[in-house]
Amino acid sequence: MPLETPVIHHAFTSYPDNYKCLHNGLDGRRWERTGVETDIKIGPRRALTKAFIRGGLSPLEAEKVLQPAEVVAEIRRLIAESYVLPERRAELDAALSQEMSSGRYDVDQPALLAERVNADLERVGRDRHLNFRYNPKRVARMTATIAGSTSDHTAFEREVRCRNHGVHELKLLCGNVRCLNLGSFDWIGEDSEAVLEAAMHFLRGGDAVIIDLRRNGGGSPRAVHQVISHFMEAGRPLVTFYRGNDVSPTFATLPGLSTMVGKPLYVLTSEVTGSAAEEFVGHIAGYGLGEVVGARTSGGAFMNDVFPIAGQFELSLSVARPVLASTGGDWERVGIAPTITTSAAALETAHVHALRRLAAATSDPAKRNKLEALAAEVSRTASLEPSPLPDHRS
Repeated sequence: MPLETPVIHHAFTSYPDNYKCLHNGLDGRRWERTGVETDIKIGPRRALTKAFIRGGLSPLEAEKVLQPAEVVAEIRRLIAESYVLPERRAELDAALSQEMSSGRYDVDQPALLAERVNADLERVGRDRHLNFRYNPKRVARMTATIAGSTSDHTAFEREVRCRNHGVHELKLLCGNVRCLNLGSFDWIGEDSEAVLEAAMHFLRGGDAVIIDLRRNGGGSPRAVHQVISHFMEAGRPLVTFYRGNDVSPTFATLPGLSTMVGKPLYVLTSEVTGSAAEEFVGHIAGYGLGEVVGARTSGGAFMNDVFPIAGQFELSLSVARPVLASTGGDWERVGIAPTITTSAAALETAHVHALRRLAAATSDPAKRNKLEALAAEVSRTASLEPSPLPDHRS
């Protein structure tokens, strides 16, 4: 009888659906079951283990017969087939093979096995999206989705709504400088679009805009493109994604959204700012749309898929590389440098720079004096060191 093995399908599809394909395995990805003929006849219990290792349906049964060698073998297989950088696959494989042979992975505690494998992947891969975790809850949710007993997409949508689609705070600062604290670039379709557009409507009323991405670890490229389109003309090229031999269309700014082109813009960053948030920062820096204020970003450019592995493990594997149209490159391991560096008080620093820029631009002496006084007060309150006003790049 054929062994029925769940498989994960990865492919670029036509815009806009391929945005979901480019996000991780929890972003509404479709899971399917496909029957295949076995090449090697083995006993039913070992077949069960092998089936779950490849994304199967019974972790409790597989756990009883699981061996670390099988887990590591499956990680090696996935890396060899799908890792984003073909030239690094052999190095990763050799490291895992060596540590398996040394006995480092011969442990009976799943959390300890995950810790050791992950440490080796981090050491060799130096990839922010490549990691291995023991995560029974999330694996149970993924395997339930594979079995068709629940909708992982529905659970993800609930999480996004609880986060208000990433919009954490809208704030009106003195001098009509408006600030958006965006905690993630979430996207689940029309609901996310409505929330993001409401935030953009608020920002549009300001004389200058601050977008705080200091705690934003990423999200969906589709949400990035929704927001960035408000600060650029329609049809400007943004990014292309490379996944093995597949190349996505070059995504461009969306039509009908160019509502804040040329408005003074300041984007706050930190070492936490990562992934899709870095794509947004890359567009700002690459096209000179505004100032990047804070610290260099984390340097996690690659896009990942999440694979369930027998024993209630999950492997996050980098599978695609984004290339920015503005620079012709990505930001993996190097991050994006700020144009205004500050280790603290990034919001106040951006606010002062915005006020001073608005003061320099006005021809009304009374308004100029008021804006300069506000800048001095914000600077004094935050104990900021004096700094020159950078040249604005239109």
